[in-house]
Amino acid sequence: MKLAWKYIQFYRWRSIVFVAILSVVMALPFISQALTGYLVENIDRRTDSSPIIVSSRAGKIRQTLSTLFFLGSEESTTFKYDVFDEIAEKEGEAIPLLLKHTTKYGPLVATEIDYFAFRNLTVLKGNLFALPSDAVIGSSIAMEHGVKVGDRIKIQSNDLYDISNSAPIELMVTGVLDQSRSPDDTVVFTSLQSVWILEGFLHSHSDQDRFKKTTNGETRYSKSLKINQNFSEKNLTDFHYHSSLKSLPITHVIYRGNTHKSEVLLMDLVNQKDGLMAYRPAKSMKFVVQIFLRLEQFFKAYHVFWTLGTLLMIALIFGLIVQARNEEFNVLICLGASNHFVWLNLVQLVSIYLAMAALSASLWYHFSLAIMRTYFL
Repeated sequence: MKLAWKYIQFYRWRSIVFVAILSVVMALPFISQALTGYLVENIDRRTDSSPIIVSSRAGKIRQTLSTLFFLGSEESTTFKYDVFDEIAEKEGEAIPLLLKHTTKYGPLVATEIDYFAFRNLTVLKGNLFALPSDAVIGSSIAMEHGVKVGDRIKIQSNDLYDISNSAPIELMVTGVLDQSRSPDDTVVFTSLQSVWILEGFLHSHSDQDRFKKTTNGETRYSKSLKINQNFSEKNLTDFHYHSSLKSLPITHVIYRGNTHKSEVLLMDLVNQKDGLMAYRPAKSMKFVVQIFLRLEQFFKAYHVFWTLGTLLMIALIFGLIVQARNEEFNVLICLGASNHFVWLNLVQLVSIYLAMAALSASLWYHFSLAIMRTYFL
């Protein structure tokens, strides 16, 4: 054993290469299998907690990815807020979402404060949003970008070429969410009113503007007035809608009924409306889950052939090492060592390589999963 260790120390770089190759071969099948299983589990958990999604008529998989995982949400089509009002009167929980904009840190999710209880999200630092100028960030944004309570995040309309869009606005971070290991860790949350301000449905006017007139206690503004989007507690009462609340836009509603019957009745009600659909995301995502499972089977078959090919290559390299050490073995035999001792030394060398590779593969496995769960899953 001592002689084998001396060989490893003398040819340290060659030994490092061998151990690295073996560890990758050992770890990769387990990493891919664990990753696939974790993705499937994450999809199932997310869809099970959101039994019904109401959205504009489009591809169900696309709408599910937008609503539950905030992927491609900037392309979402809006419908009127009165649809949510009608759903909220039913038995169960209803959460409105407005997913059309992004920030430099991640997607912007406009919703109501009930969303956090619906997802069992807790605040690690600060508080949830209370005013239209407030924002709450996920834990991954805080860790990766160093955003903290008190910082400001600028948001602007995604359609930069539309001259009718309002100017960008700034949101102040009032809270950081605790880690939930879900897509909620990677987004910026704010109120619906924040996005309505951005889109020009909610604003105030400057008190110093000469076009402002007050008659019999009623303040009137000219339509040519320059609007004010800078929200604060001082001008809270000055903000007003330029349309009724029921006609303001949202993109999705998540609904969880008290009973299976209430969910079925809601789906029947919504699916009769023009341009809207209500569906179960768990059923629509089964296709995606099946793709992941088929990929897992493909990777298993691929890893078998790849592992066999790699092991044959390593066996060839070991054979070349034996030939290269032929003179060393002859010297050992001339010094009185038996053939059994020479082969035992070679077996010990291979055993040390395999043990080191197995330990390295275990470290690679746990490290890779920790990185993927923290930053990508």
